Amino acid sequence: MSTVPSRSSVLLPAVLIACLFTSAPVFAKTYSAERYDSVVRLLPDGALDVTETVVFRFESGTFKEVFREIPLRRTDGIEVLEARMQGTTLPFGTEPGTVQVRNRGNRVRVTWRFTPIDGVTREFAVRYRVRGAVRREAAADLLIWRALPGQHDYRIDSSTIDFEMPVPPAADPEVETRRTDPPRVSSDGTRLRLEAGSIRRNGWIETSLRFPPGTIVSSLPAWQEHEAEVAAGASRWIIAASALAGAGLVLLITLRQTYDPPPSDAGGYRESSHQAFPPDALDAVLAGVLGSNGQPTLQHAMATLFLLADRGELEIHERRGALRQREFILTRGRGTLPLKGSEQTVLDAVFKGDASPGRTVTLSTARSRLSMRFGRFGRAVTDELAGGGLLDPGRYAVGQRYTRVGIALLVAAGLAAVPAIFLGREHGAWTLLIPAAMVALSVAAFIFASATTPLSNDGVRRAGRWRAYRKHLAAVAQGKEPSPGMPAAAVLPFAVSFGLASSWSKYLKRQGLPVPAWFHAIEPGSPAGFPAFVAAGGAGTSGGGGSVAGAGGGASGAR
Repeated sequence: MSTVPSRSSVLLPAVLIACLFTSAPVFAKTYSAERYDSVVRLLPDGALDVTETVVFRFESGTFKEVFREIPLRRTDGIEVLEARMQGTTLPFGTEPGTVQVRNRGNRVRVTWRFTPIDGVTREFAVRYRVRGAVRREAAADLLIWRALPGQHDYRIDSSTIDFEMPVPPAADPEVETRRTDPPRVSSDGTRLRLEAGSIRRNGWIETSLRFPPGTIVSSLPAWQEHEAEVAAGASRWIIAASALAGAGLVLLITLRQTYDPPPSDAGGYRESSHQAFPPDALDAVLAGVLGSNGQPTLQHAMATLFLLADRGELEIHERRGALRQREFILTRGRGTLPLKGSEQTVLDAVFKGDASPGRTVTLSTARSRLSMRFGRFGRAVTDELAGGGLLDPGRYAVGQRYTRVGIALLVAAGLAAVPAIFLGREHGAWTLLIPAAMVALSVAAFIFASATTPLSNDGVRRAGRWRAYRKHLAAVAQGKEPSPGMPAAAVLPFAVSFGLASSWSKYLKRQGLPVPAWFHAIEPGSPAGFPAFVAAGGAGTSGGGGSVAGAGGGASGAR
């Protein structure tokens, strides 16, 4: 006797699952900053003595560390002098009650560690020295400083930024802000104060101060001198990359001289507007490869499966898999007919060398195996094209040569990128122009390859007619032309080979055409599963601000 589950027993698991996913925000940590203040003392040698003080309000959750990351960009280095918590200087270390300082790439990271706390307010302060903060320009000594971390996930109620300078600025300060209320600016000679409130997530304030030339620094900071050297050497890298690109183009054009293009009267590229029936006796796979300018792709291998099914070499069974999704099982038939090399290659790949009758494999597994062993199929199809007089050996060799050159250039670009990155530390990003030139030449080689045809003159002519037939099948699927005079099962291999599986799947669904005998649906006589198989069988078959960047900024947060 069956038991009908009660409504509560059905709903309880769903409610528990919903609680599992919706309760996560309840346990999220939340915190904010009551204030984030900075005192920036500009020293006579162009260095900065910076003290930052932040008061965190830990609202929910447990916290055990606070961090501050300070960028090293456009500085000659940063030295952390002192870190405090609640006014007490902490020793350097990695244990709770200490502060850790370490370089992380192009940033200095300061981490306060403490015993876990929650629901309290704590003050954290750090004092550090920034060397080379003031740059030299033609008409001024310039300081650009972002006093607040540019990356912070918390809001800041208020911020006071004090600049103390050895000489008054030569002009009014330029202040740029993001995600904050406009700051109040007050100045008294060598002192400048900025006050701002409601600083939202990732909000910041950046100040630019210009001083009379030579009053702060008498020479370029090391980073600016390095930038000047990099800019001066840029022309050498540009010339080298241009010479490489030019020599490569000459080589590619020279290779083109050995190419014998089809005569203009071959007509292969002038497709007739209407071709309602297959123009000759080629099978769907070779017809599709001709239509693709002699380039086999995975869609042609998948079309082979449809051809084999139509000839009784395969059967397709529909079933329900995980989560009630449709699955399609390929079953090997008895195999009474002789097979072409490409067809045998497909069966060997799909069934892993054992294509004996009764062997089964899912459609998704079959596609995956064909992808991994596609090279064998491509070579078999190319041999069949050549055997039918549809391939020109000389043209094919030129195209292959371009392809090999393109691949070699890509590999060379990858190898060249490694030393270019290391050299970039000394010479800047200009070193990447060399691998970039190789990549550009590789793209050009592939373009040259696609602009050639491996087909013979006869292959070119027939390819044009097959592309016209493809246009007809596409128009039929869109309802723009009447249905072809062939059974749908016979047309499908051509549709898949031409890359029309998706549109023909929709067409079959609209028309409700009879299901082929080799397709076994879950519900006999139901046409719903067959269009889904057609779509699945042909799917996936294609081979801020205008200011000059300054120092400061960085990141801050708590965990």
